[in-house]
Amino acid sequence: MGLEVGETAEIEGKRKTAAKLMPCYTEERGKKIIQIDGIAREYADIKTDYAHVDATCMWFVKNPEWFDVIVTDNMFGDIITDLGAMIQGGMGIAAGGNINPDGVSMFEPIGGSAPKYTGKNVINPLAAIAAVQMLLAQIGEDKVSQAIEKAIICVTANKLKSLSAGKMGYSTVEVGDLVVENL
Repeated sequence: MGLEVGETAEIEGKRKTAAKLMPCYTEERGKKIIQIDGIAREYADIKTDYAHVDATCMWFVKNPEWFDVIVTDNMFGDIITDLGAMIQGGMGIAAGGNINPDGVSMFEPIGGSAPKYTGKNVINPLAAIAAVQMLLAQIGEDKVSQAIEKAIICVTANKLKSLSAGKMGYSTVEVGDLVVENL
C-alpha cells in the first residue's frame, strides 16, 4: 500500500508495523519527512527506516518481506507499486490504496486501464476486485472484505492456469463469475 509523504494512516492507524521511508529531494518534501520521523518517535514499537528509491527497488526484489508500508511521494510510489505488482504475480493481480486519513481515499488496480486489451474479454479482473476488497476493509466492512479475499485466493489457487491476460483459461467475465461463486 502506498501512502503520500506526510500521511500517517499506517503509523497512527490500526496496524503496528514497519514503515520504510523514502527520500524526498525538495525542501517541501523534506519537511514532510521530518513530520513522519517526529510521528514515528511517538510509536516506539514501529520500526522505521530511510532508503533511496533505487536501493528500495533493489531490496523490493531481493527481500520483499522487509516491507509492510512504504511512505513516499506519488512519482516514486507509482514506480514501486508497479515493481511490487510484478513480484506478486503480475499487473493483473495487484491492487493498491492511496489512503487519506483526513479525507477521501482511492483504491485501484495497479495495472491501469490496459487499452490494448479493450473489448477483448481477456484481462484479469482480480486486481479490480481486490481493490474493492481493500476499500471494504478500510471502511470497516471486515466480514465482506474477508469473504472476497478468500474467494480471490480460492480462484487463484484452484482455477486459473495463469494470472496473465489471455492466459488464465477463462475470460474476464468468467473469472469474475468464479469469484462470485466462491463467496
